Amino acid sequence: MVFASGAASAPAYLVQDDTVPCPSSSFVLMTPAEAQAVQWSPLNLSTEDGAAISVVIVATWAAAWAWRMIVKTLDTGDDVSTS
Repeated sequence: MVFASGAASAPAYLVQDDTVPCPSSSFVLMTPAEAQAVQWSPLNLSTEDGAAISVVIVATWAAAWAWRMIVKTLDTGDDVSTS
């Protein structure tokens, strides 16, 4: 880092950047708050997210139960007795 001061009362800073460019897909620098926002955990659900997941689970269960009842109703059983 190189410092330069001018005639003004506030010092001026001159910074030399020797960083090597890297592809943007290699690394991403984030603050801790940004990193926590990106990480998803099933334990960090909002109330709305939990309700949406519950609705999907109950709807899937209800559809499977209804399908089972339809199949059970349409099952003829073919109870043919031979004598």
